[in-house]
Amino acid sequence: MRKLLIGALSAFALVPGLAQAALVLNLEQGPTTAVNRGSTVPLELFFNEPVAASEAANAFQAVLKITPAGGGVFEESPDSPGDAFADLPQSRTYFGDTIGPNSRTPAFPTASFQTPDRSQIVVSILSASASKNVDVTDNMGLIRVPIDISPNATGPVTVQLVSFSLADAAGNLIPVAPGNVTSVIPVNVVPEPASLGLLAIGGLLTLRRRRVA
Repeated sequence: MRKLLIGALSAFALVPGLAQAALVLNLEQGPTTAVNRGSTVPLELFFNEPVAASEAANAFQAVLKITPAGGGVFEESPDSPGDAFADLPQSRTYFGDTIGPNSRTPAFPTASFQTPDRSQIVVSILSASASKNVDVTDNMGLIRVPIDISPNATGPVTVQLVSFSLADAAGNLIPVAPGNVTSVIPVNVVPEPASLGLLAIGGLLTLRRRRVA
């Protein structure tokens, strides 16, 4: 990712022209039913375009964070140990798709961990085409990030978009308004039936020892 975009990385409130932004950025909401500890939940980051406009976007950079500490982690890349993993969107037009008859290979996003506990990542991409415009009818997907819920999670896990920058080919910032940029993943912390059985057996053994004593 070019230095100009990295230097422009800002919190939403610092992006100039926010009130005039034609693009609204959203983080996919977590499942409506609780997931089990140890499971993986993928979430997509995507644009909505309430009003048609020509953005001519060329690159973006996003920082995402998981809380609380120990509740979950971003996945590690299977091809590059030590690096974070960001996949292509599954249900939306992809920002990194190429344009033209001779280039069909999508450009993959680059992701890296920002904290040793893998609770925060930065993801960036330089579009494979000269510019990208969001279509009102199909929106545009940016990334899909898998979150591994900790086996020791004690409650809901929150994923938040901390900051975001979008730029054109000249490095000029494109205004983006925040939509839903926080996603809560409900986690089932009730022990599995088999675990409950073990707890019951342990209780009976404790009670028997007390009677013998």
